[in-house]
Amino acid sequence: MTGPELRAARERLGVGVGELAARAKVKADDLRRWEDTRVPWPASHRVDCALWELELVAAGREAAAPTCTWMERWEQRGESPGMAVLDRHFRSCPACQARDAYLKAHVRPRPQSPWLAWMPAWLRSAVLGAVLATCASGAVVGATILWILGASSGDANLTAAAGGVLLVGAAAGVAGGLVHYLTGRLRRSPRLRWRALGWTLTIEAGVAVAAGLLALGAWQGAAGLGPDEAAFFTHPLFLCSVALAGVVGGVVAAVLRR
Repeated sequence: MTGPELRAARERLGVGVGELAARAKVKADDLRRWEDTRVPWPASHRVDCALWELELVAAGREAAAPTCTWMERWEQRGESPGMAVLDRHFRSCPACQARDAYLKAHVRPRPQSPWLAWMPAWLRSAVLGAVLATCASGAVVGATILWILGASSGDANLTAAAGGVLLVGAAAGVAGGLVHYLTGRLRRSPRLRWRALGWTLTIEAGVAVAAGLLALGAWQGAAGLGPDEAAFFTHPLFLCSVALAGVVGGVVAAVLRR
């Protein structure tokens, strides 16, 4: 973002340097200097997000849509009812839905993080899913421990197992992320059963890929696995448990997102 672009956007919104700097969490002196030069890359995203928020507020004042008295009462108190309550209210409030449609038509989408903005949405979902799965499942910690043990003992199976754990976690996350992207409409449905179906398919995709890779590795005898592990990962009871875990997880996620 160039300095003239920043100044023009700020003046168009009718806000001062101090207000914009406070919202972007940068120093006002820095913002004045950037208006004469160029916004540095690390701060450009924060400044652009602050401008977007101000655009949203300005468009909300001009919205050709009915106002919601329930939302106005919360705004007058200077409080927020919480995301879960807001989400439930939005699904049942025609005024909020009409205002949201107006804002979507008149305000640009929220600026994406510069680290991921260049990716298409489906690829972004896959990458974020892989990162989330490897971290949340403990795959990174487990792989690190296995690698340390393998390096210290010279056991090649432990070293291979470390790579295998990361591979399983990342592949499960990619599968879950892609299904998460494809089931977006289901997960945003006002009906609980459709939201539960969307989340269930997302979770089932991840756990199914993880279980399948573990079974394949055991069948091939990779990383010290063998017939006993292959029999375990392909046992009907294990497969039913995996399926049940996906269903339970999907229902819980759908209820929490109400």
